[in-house]
Amino acid sequence: MKQEKQKSKKVNSFISNIKLPYNLNELQWNKEHTQNLQRKYCYCGKDRTLTTLNLQCIHCKNWFHVECLKNQKLIASKSSIVPFMTNYRFVCQLCSPKESFEKVTASWKDAINAAFANLSVERLRKEGLINKHGHGISIIPEGYWFDKKDGICPFLDKHWEALCTNRARTPTWWATVGSCMYTSKDNYIAKDEHARSAASEFILLDRDLFNLRPTGQGVPSLKGSSSNSESSKNKSKSEKSSKSQSVHKKSNSISDISSKNQKASLKSSKSSTKLSNSSSLSSLSNSYSSYSNSSQQSVLSRKNSKIIKKNNSFSIKLQEVSLNELIDNLDTSNNLKEHLYNKNGYKYERVEVDKKLKNLIFKKKREFTSLESAIHLCPFDCDSSITISRNGLTAHSNGGFRMARTNYGVKEGNWYFEIIVNKAGHGIGQQRTTNGPNVRVGWSRREGNIK
Repeated sequence: MKQEKQKSKKVNSFISNIKLPYNLNELQWNKEHTQNLQRKYCYCGKDRTLTTLNLQCIHCKNWFHVECLKNQKLIASKSSIVPFMTNYRFVCQLCSPKESFEKVTASWKDAINAAFANLSVERLRKEGLINKHGHGISIIPEGYWFDKKDGICPFLDKHWEALCTNRARTPTWWATVGSCMYTSKDNYIAKDEHARSAASEFILLDRDLFNLRPTGQGVPSLKGSSSNSESSKNKSKSEKSSKSQSVHKKSNSISDISSKNQKASLKSSKSSTKLSNSSSLSSLSNSYSSYSNSSQQSVLSRKNSKIIKKNNSFSIKLQEVSLNELIDNLDTSNNLKEHLYNKNGYKYERVEVDKKLKNLIFKKKREFTSLESAIHLCPFDCDSSITISRNGLTAHSNGGFRMARTNYGVKEGNWYFEIIVNKAGHGIGQQRTTNGPNVRVGWSRREGNIK
């Protein structure tokens, strides 16, 4: 209640030079603050429209027609805006001496939502459900399905400047759009949920077009009086304290440290500490350093670990372990090909110390010592859905078209490989059906993608 009173006072202080045809304090808004019962918005006091862009102020949350802006120069061109776009920051003249409008980079969901809304409005206008003034039904009727091929992607391509500001038009952006609609079940409903795919036809889960609004990404908080700034500081402090409390709850190795023992360095030998997830600790990396809770690292954490206190902050330091001991503790199964840190272009491989130049040169560890220099499939250089036998000569996969590389590239000589396909076609000879699974086999250059 106090915040609402402060907001109303701030708005009224800027209304002194602008006379509105309605009383802001009498408006009854819905929970999303997108519609009010009085249907009065903007400087003009008229209803919202479906055929033109309505901007929501980031401060008072009121809606304003783009044609009613006091400063029309804020909009660079008509091609830079479309109705229902949400990738912007707007401040009205009721909350600031001057209006401000700034485009921001939209998420794929925001851009796709705007495409759904405009395609639906276009169809509603053709059916006479929206008049020339932009007033009419705001809830999308059933049966307004759109797919990425003929609906969403062509619209985004046409209005790329408006909806995909500062976003690169990569060769795979069509696939990204389809994947976004396919995976976002909380935003889009497929026409056939049992056969849901990236190529399916979709409709918005929330079919009320007026509920589309800026999601708040990149929108700054309300910058007002010093009391507001102090409250924001207090809020940030409380958030930090709550985060630190959650870290202490999740990490047994840190939560076991009492306030009495914080002034002394603690040592634990062969402790069975369980480290919390690295994602929850990454936000407090300046105060804590830890490792993720994986099976390989839990083995290492049992080694003599030291908890050291530095400037009122604790860090966990593991005792140095020899490389051979490290390799022995690691799991030698096929699961290591998806290493914890195999991302962003980095790929980790197991190595061993060169006996002639110890601690200086490391070489890739051989997994199949019995084969020596024989060619075999590498279990750490293949797709995650492929299972390779211990001798490196046989691979199994049920995940579609996948690839596994060998330890050496073949450049010359005579060689061959055999492929056995199980359960393909569901029959033999004339009994084979045509709707069975398809099999695609072959070989690739070393630059081929294992995916």
